[in-house]
Amino acid sequence: MVSHIRRADRERFRRKGSPWRRPNIKFMLRSIISSVALLTLAALLPLTGCDRNGAPIPAVRATKMTRANYDQIHDKASKEEVRAILGAPTSEKTEDKIIYKRTTWRYVEGDKYINITFKNDELDSKDTNLGT
Repeated sequence: MVSHIRRADRERFRRKGSPWRRPNIKFMLRSIISSVALLTLAALLPLTGCDRNGAPIPAVRATKMTRANYDQIHDKASKEEVRAILGAPTSEKTEDKIIYKRTTWRYVEGDKYINITFKNDELDSKDTNLGT
C-alpha cells in the first residue's frame, strides 16, 4: 500500500512538475535577455529628439547658416528659392495686412540668426548677425 501511494505521488509530480526539479536554463536566459533589451530600449527612447517643427533631428547636420548662403539670397527671391538655399526655417510668423501678407522666417543656431521677411511671397528684407 505504501509503494502504491509513492507511485501516485511520483505520477503527480511528473505531470505538474516537481518543486525540486532543475530550472530550465535556456528559458531563464531568454527571459533575461529580452528583459534587458526592453529596458535598454525604454532607457534610450527619451534620448531621441525632434526640432521645433516636429521633424527628427539628424545625428550630424551640416549647417546651411553661412554668410555665403546668406549672400546668395537676392532681392525679390521667392520662398522656394530661400528654402532651397537655407532649408526650412526654425520659426515662421505670418501677418495678414489689409493690402499685403507679411511672412517672417527666422533661422537660429546657437547665438547666430538670420531673419528673412517676405511681402506677398517675395523677399522684402533680410538681416543677420553672421558677420562679413
